[in-house]
Amino acid sequence: LRREMAAATATLCVEDASMGSSLARLVISCLSLEGVTVEAATPEHRAKSGFGDLTLFPVLFVGDAPAKSGVGPVTKALVQMSPRKDELLGATPEGQAQVSGWVTYANTEMNLKGAAALDGLSSFLETRLYLVGEGLTLADLACYVAAHSILAATADLQTVGGGVRRWFNNIQQQPNISVLPKLTVPDWVPPAPEAVAEPQEDKKKRTGAGAEKKEGGAAKQEQGEGKKKEKKKPQGKPDPEALEKARAAKAALKAQKEAEKAAAVAAKA
Repeated sequence: LRREMAAATATLCVEDASMGSSLARLVISCLSLEGVTVEAATPEHRAKSGFGDLTLFPVLFVGDAPAKSGVGPVTKALVQMSPRKDELLGATPEGQAQVSGWVTYANTEMNLKGAAALDGLSSFLETRLYLVGEGLTLADLACYVAAHSILAATADLQTVGGGVRRWFNNIQQQPNISVLPKLTVPDWVPPAPEAVAEPQEDKKKRTGAGAEKKEGGAAKQEQGEGKKKEKKKPQGKPDPEALEKARAAKAALKAQKEAEKAAAVAAKA
């Protein structure tokens, strides 16, 4: 199918007022796709698509292949006609699922909720320049188209979240983003992280502990020096009088114990 799409002439049928049609035209412009004719949707296109009343525009006809109808299938088919298909659709199954989810989000939540849908989107984009991965994908293009109509109808763009404003300006500055008119959106620069001041109580505890440690160290040093001095102090001759008193005290204690023992024996007798 991809080989047929690359070789065959494609016809894209669009409705000017629809988000999906604007996205399909944007994909063609962004990827510089050749051989794709864009036509306004007609009842004949609806009948030819094979979906009848269930036809969702845009509709893509490529040669004799079955028609593609709706935002997701059509834009995915257009991207697959480009060598950049892996880049825009996601190089991994996880990335592809995320891209598909954002395309659905743009076509449903953003179209239905309008400016209210930008709040959550802005929070998500505060630390990102792209919705999926580190580069432009179909997810960015889809949400850009949906956000464009919302921002164009917003009186004060300063009220729009900073994450959305920075991301929107980044996308509309990409090459070949010329289908929709550029909007003058105030840029936003993330604030630098504030240095966390140390609580005064913790600072006091830390400085106090440091002072105590220093004082303790000084005291230990002085104590050690004192012990050294005591060890170095020359030993004098023993005092005879002190020795005599010590012997007398020892003898008195011995005599007292013997007396208590004798009294116990006598009491038993």
